[in-house]
Amino acid sequence: MCLPAAAGSSRPGRHQKEGRRRGITDTGIKIALATALVESGMKMYANPADPASMDMPHDAVGYDHDSVGLFQQRNNGAWGTTADRMDPAKSAGMFYDRLDDADYNTGDPGAHAQRVQVSAFPGRYAQKMGEAQEFLDKFNSSSGAKIT
Repeated sequence: MCLPAAAGSSRPGRHQKEGRRRGITDTGIKIALATALVESGMKMYANPADPASMDMPHDAVGYDHDSVGLFQQRNNGAWGTTADRMDPAKSAGMFYDRLDDADYNTGDPGAHAQRVQVSAFPGRYAQKMGEAQEFLDKFNSSSGAKIT
């Protein structure tokens, strides 16, 4: 049984607000949004391989190793606690911490997502950049909070 998570439509806003709080540019926020779209379709995933996640609000149950949350972050010590990985702002923050290790404002945005995620399917991030830009444009027009 899934425990209802916060509405999926509010999750992009939580990513963006966390990015703004950290001084991440629009390019970085777009990369994070595209990554979450690829990894989870903006759904909060729990996973029986990370049992604590099953007791937290979630939209779906996944079975990819021990990955949980919007970014499908693993329970390997590199991505905080289960509670962190299941929190949209905290999981985005951990993504931004890794993204900010290099100049993500230059080069291929999909390659920067891959640098952080180390996915078996690196080409998928570039395919979601347009949709991520739509989320970002909607957020910027409603909040007036554009950082380039």
